[in-house]
Amino acid sequence: MRKRNLLRALFLIPFIFFCSCSPKMEYKGEFGFLPEKPQRGTELTILYKPVKPAFEQNEEFYAKVYVFEKDLKLAADVKMSYSEGGWIGKMTLPNSGYGALLVFENYENRDDNKGLGYLIKFANNSGKQYDGFPAAYAQALFGWGRSYLELTPELEDVAKMFDAAVAADSSLLKEYGNSITNLQRRLNAEIFEKKRETIHSYIERNFTATEREIEFLYGSNMQIKNTEKAEEYRKMMEEKFPQAEMLQTLMMGRMRMAKETPEKLKVADNFIETFPSSQKIMEINSAVITEYRNAKQFDEAISYAKKHSEKVSLYSIFSLVYRMEQEGADPAIAQQVLQLGSEIYNKRIADPLKYKSPEETPKYYTDNLSYYYGMMKYVSAKFYNKQENTKSALEAIAEAYKLTKGNDPSLYELYAELLFKAGDFNQAVEKTSTFIESGKASNRIKEIYKESVINTIGSEIAAEDGLAELEAAAKEKMKNKLLKSMVTQPSPDFTLVNLDGRKVTLSELKGKIVIIDFWATWCGPCVNSFPGMQMAVDKFKDDPEVEFLFINTWENVEKKEENARKFIQEKKYTFNVPMDLDNKVITSYKVRGIPTKFILDKEGNTRFISVGYNGNNDELVEELSLMISVLKN
Repeated sequence: MRKRNLLRALFLIPFIFFCSCSPKMEYKGEFGFLPEKPQRGTELTILYKPVKPAFEQNEEFYAKVYVFEKDLKLAADVKMSYSEGGWIGKMTLPNSGYGALLVFENYENRDDNKGLGYLIKFANNSGKQYDGFPAAYAQALFGWGRSYLELTPELEDVAKMFDAAVAADSSLLKEYGNSITNLQRRLNAEIFEKKRETIHSYIERNFTATEREIEFLYGSNMQIKNTEKAEEYRKMMEEKFPQAEMLQTLMMGRMRMAKETPEKLKVADNFIETFPSSQKIMEINSAVITEYRNAKQFDEAISYAKKHSEKVSLYSIFSLVYRMEQEGADPAIAQQVLQLGSEIYNKRIADPLKYKSPEETPKYYTDNLSYYYGMMKYVSAKFYNKQENTKSALEAIAEAYKLTKGNDPSLYELYAELLFKAGDFNQAVEKTSTFIESGKASNRIKEIYKESVINTIGSEIAAEDGLAELEAAAKEKMKNKLLKSMVTQPSPDFTLVNLDGRKVTLSELKGKIVIIDFWATWCGPCVNSFPGMQMAVDKFKDDPEVEFLFINTWENVEKKEENARKFIQEKKYTFNVPMDLDNKVITSYKVRGIPTKFILDKEGNTRFISVGYNGNNDELVEELSLMISVLKN
């Protein structure tokens, strides 16, 4: 991966505009802010004018701003407005914080400053940065910045930042000891152990029984298997900080380890009673509902969800009713879940600040809430359709489409089917045209388009010509999007052994276009994408310039090779599956979630990165084909 210079990011110079006789704004640089030294409690102006904009002039997007001290203090949305060649956004800073990290994004596009985020340092009353800033910035990049802003800093650079901060003030080891050692655990086992010993010794010598100190010493003693001493610190935490995050995490661990549903339920009840104000209660409740759902104990799941409705995620309600529809559950019982979801949605959308978690921006929270409510409407439409109630099904799918902002292709086919079934051919033509032009239409949607055109104007030729035009527009749109997303970065070399016992060395594949697909057997989106990936493999099986590598990784089973081999053989996939048994390769590629695909050119450079799977096999094959075509030409 391309080396990112974090020190450069630390000293980003804000650009300004100058006012003389003319009010015209002059941007300097790609990113900046006014005033040059922003202070807490004052208005901040964000200025943005990239050389290669990720956004169109009339495109709506936001700055996702996270203000931090030692921990995250505020998550905010700032709408950006186009003005004189660039974009401007304004916000009032809170009365706390050492600085802020932000990214620019909307549903389609994102600019995260090459994985570092854009940094704003706050000034104190003397016009200087706050003393705690350097370590807090390192913590932000290693911790919540990777989780909530999806940043991808070089961990070696973050480690150096921590080292520099601690060299200036050794007392920071008390506050950041866990982060420093956890980071080194990822980088170097030998250095990790030395760091752990050093910090352990320092905290013991200077022990004042803060929550962070107790947490570190508990974990450090567990690391060296001194369980008796660790238990002393656990008891100390219970006495001094009974609501501590560490204690909550330990109890959640016990719940995950519990093998039977009654045992899990007992731990869940104990957690809610012990930590009544915890942000993790929603996660606990979701886990219980999922347990019941997976066991097809739908009545128990519904009863539990109703009892804990104040602290149940809308996602868990959606996943429950979605499974019920898949399993052919009684629509009358499913209606209870849909009604509960409606009540939860209406209550939370009316007062999002009351219900959102601290790490969610208001816009992210409300968009997410509306999305899952929209997906519940989609499930409702499926139930109505099974009952031949086309009118109600159409009303439900239309609302689902609106709530999800038309961004989920899984709705498209049912919407098209229902419009055609209802005899609304004009609307069917309009919607299917949109779906096809987006590049996310299934073959069935294309058939409905042609049948609807024939039903409106009676011409098969017009239907075929119209479809060809829409497909060409979709292909051009997809190609332009791919070209816009192209990168040029080195790909870490590796040698792995595949399921056939052969060594696979990446550098030996130079001269070929290589598609690397990281996957695991437990990963739903990974395995759901494989029929489409098999289509792609079959398409290029006779092309000597193209190579597919399906790297199995992040498995949690003991016999990893046997596990992967059994899956591939049962599904009859003809994949080349190198085994990343120690997860070193996926770590070197800085993958945050799977499936993730890296498409390499003939020189071995990564040129495209594709994350996730949207459920459309035809689109997947078309996208990969376009990537390969671009790299060939």
